[in-house]
Amino acid sequence: MSVNPFIPISVTIFFLASVIATGCMSTAIGDLRYTDNMFRINFVQNEMPADVFLQLTIFRTDGFSQQEYNVTLEQIRLEPGNNTILVPSRLEPGTYKIYVYIIEDGRRKTAGIRDIEVQ
Repeated sequence: MSVNPFIPISVTIFFLASVIATGCMSTAIGDLRYTDNMFRINFVQNEMPADVFLQLTIFRTDGFSQQEYNVTLEQIRLEPGNNTILVPSRLEPGTYKIYVYIIEDGRRKTAGIRDIEVQ
């Protein structure tokens, strides 16, 4: 039984392209926590310092429906490495879907969605 030599080369090229593409995301959204009427959001900035906008769009969820609850837009500065941003917000007990956007030069740089439950 012989193996087509094209298959190992293809797998190697795909693996290398995946590794290279992984480093392309310049800002990553990490952990998001809500305590004491405050969001604590961790970001990893892989580039130079940047002045960006952080947008939180909060939806209250109930079963299979969701209703917009609040939108917050704040200008923040991200430094290279780990960053923790605090955003005050008063949420009533319930379940929520939080859309996190980083906007730079009028364009969405990165985004993430997190589900939380407030007691």
